[in-house]
Amino acid sequence: MPEDIRVVPARERWNISRLALRHPRPTLALWLGVALAGTLAFRTLQVALLPDIAFPIVSVSVSAPPVGAAAVETRIAEPLERALNGLPGIDQVSSTSYPDRAVVTAAFAVGPTLEDPRSSSSPARP
Repeated sequence: MPEDIRVVPARERWNISRLALRHPRPTLALWLGVALAGTLAFRTLQVALLPDIAFPIVSVSVSAPPVGAAAVETRIAEPLERALNGLPGIDQVSSTSYPDRAVVTAAFAVGPTLEDPRSSSSPARP
């Protein structure tokens, strides 16, 4: 073999750094094209900083004669909690009892499909 012909190993032929250093103009043009495409894509991207999210929560407020918070809790709040816990898809149930009313809040599990919570609920029975 003549001395001016050299066999170049494959790892040296496809060395990206060496290729970029040997051909700086196409490398710069490619870099500018990617930067411009990224800038245009970023400007057209529509992302809200504070998106409008509706959490699936049901709140039940029940009025009662003023009998005391403990009685409202045992007679109204606890049966409502048990009834709401039996619904499918309930993630968390909490209640607050006052001397003349009870507020029970049920949070449904967040998922890809949400049905109307009223369609899966039934009237509570003491």
